[in-house]
Amino acid sequence: MKKIICLSSTLIIAVFLLSGCASVAEKGAVKTPPENKTPAACQVDSDCVPKPECHPMECIPSKDAKNYEKPKMCTLMFSYQAAYSAEDCACVEGACVNKNIGRKAEY
Repeated sequence: MKKIICLSSTLIIAVFLLSGCASVAEKGAVKTPPENKTPAACQVDSDCVPKPECHPMECIPSKDAKNYEKPKMCTLMFSYQAAYSAEDCACVEGACVNKNIGRKAEY
């Protein structure tokens, strides 16, 4: 009985941890905005900025940035796919996108 409870607990924890994993988009997948989102209002790349987060994976219209508050403290982790500056964002078909999605380490 103890083995069944332990095995069940382990499976529940594993499912919980794995459910947080997201598939990484292939390089070039940022060419079009996600179909399930309303396109952000942008005309040119300079209309877009990284979402105010520690390691932003999403770009938003600069006019909406005031609606977010950047965390007071972040880890020193570096993600190749994060958009750390406005140059990492682009306006594609009226939507702000992260140009670094799919980026890998260059050696």
